[in-house]
Amino acid sequence: MVHLLRVAPEAREQHKAAFLDLQAEMADDGLRFSVDQSGLAVGGVVLPAGTPGLGELQDVVEACGVREIRIPPRVHPALLLSLLRALAHPGELNAPQDLIDQFDPAGTGEIQVLSGHHMPAADNLINLPTIETSADQEVSGTVSPDAANREADADLLPGLMRPTPGDEEYLIGPIQPDPRKGSLLKEIEPQVKAAAERGDWEGYLDLLTRLFQEQERETDPRVKERYVTLLRRVLPRSTQESLAQAVVSGTGRAEAVALFNRLGAEPTEVLLELLAAAPTLAERRTYFTMLSHMREGTRGIINRLDHPDWFVVRNIAELCGELRLTEAISRLAEQVEHPDERVRRAVAAALGKIGSSAVAQPLRKALWDSSVMVRLDALQAISRETGRGLVMTLSLRLDEEEAPEVQRQICQALGRIGSPDAVQTLLRSAQPRRGVFARKRTTSRVAAVEALGLAEGPVVVSALQDFLTD
Repeated sequence: MVHLLRVAPEAREQHKAAFLDLQAEMADDGLRFSVDQSGLAVGGVVLPAGTPGLGELQDVVEACGVREIRIPPRVHPALLLSLLRALAHPGELNAPQDLIDQFDPAGTGEIQVLSGHHMPAADNLINLPTIETSADQEVSGTVSPDAANREADADLLPGLMRPTPGDEEYLIGPIQPDPRKGSLLKEIEPQVKAAAERGDWEGYLDLLTRLFQEQERETDPRVKERYVTLLRRVLPRSTQESLAQAVVSGTGRAEAVALFNRLGAEPTEVLLELLAAAPTLAERRTYFTMLSHMREGTRGIINRLDHPDWFVVRNIAELCGELRLTEAISRLAEQVEHPDERVRRAVAAALGKIGSSAVAQPLRKALWDSSVMVRLDALQAISRETGRGLVMTLSLRLDEEEAPEVQRQICQALGRIGSPDAVQTLLRSAQPRRGVFARKRTTSRVAAVEALGLAEGPVVVSALQDFLTD
């Protein structure tokens, strides 16, 4: 939250989610964070290096000689926000009192500050004085977060550093954490982490599946975001990799994909790396299937089409086809002349599955490939939509093609296109040649007649009736 206030002061939705999450964490026991030689600890747990904003926060706390800050579970939201803002934008802080003056100038004493560079004795505890009140005003010095009149609360905190106009309502006013939901999240997080540590991925998935069933029943979008925040904490990149590897050889793939799809593009990158390094066909197919159900991260998929390993390019080309990635057409077109035939075959098939009219040009190149198998895959990829601009090329190929199986697939492609010029090409091919030495092979004529059956229209029907007497 401190890091967000510092680097993204206008990111209101993120502020809401982080503030709500922080209140949920504090719902039962409050919050205690401290600095010692091992680093900055929250609730006695030292934060790992690399945590966003850790260095800046530690510098602020150490600069003013603060050893520990204790925040009670029912602290007033305005006072908590004021502390967070003070830590995010500290100004000149040289002593604990400087920090206190900045976040609690009214002296509520609700948040306790411990000073010193060693574990403090009792007299090091800075408890600020209570608010001076008149005889007819009963105030204990701790402002109740349940007070009905928020304006009265503001009067009891006369110098409180408040959000800018319009900010207070978006962040503090509506946030009243549901203790039941906060307890659920706090209860389930250590269980999920423990399951991951012992490699119990079935239990791990069961816990998170239950959690997100609760999320689906939630109507408040801010509370729903807290579930996603928890997922990001318990499913970092390293755990995503471990989970994916576990479900490849076991069960739970659908559940894992459902969780991955809640995390944006990062899991797609993880699965792509695993796909590239997979040692067996079975593993590759499993990662491939999981990737085909991912909703984000397609740019990372396309960027791997220029990978130096042929098998990676082949796998990625197949994936682009399965996902119908029209934005991959231009990059696939660059691989039509790849030196490895297996890649060229995968590219031709992928272009056909994408099915846009924009694939006609790269398929035209594939029709002249030196490999019979590539030509066959390219022909099988041609449909009515993709082939309307290819009739002339197919007509030329039909005259020059020597391989009978390719001839038959050319006719089939023309039949699927079914345009008038495609039908005329098939009719010419189905007619016998005249003259003693101009005999046409029966197989090519039969292939043309079969393909006419795929086309429609009165011309086709009449021609097929004529061939009954051939």
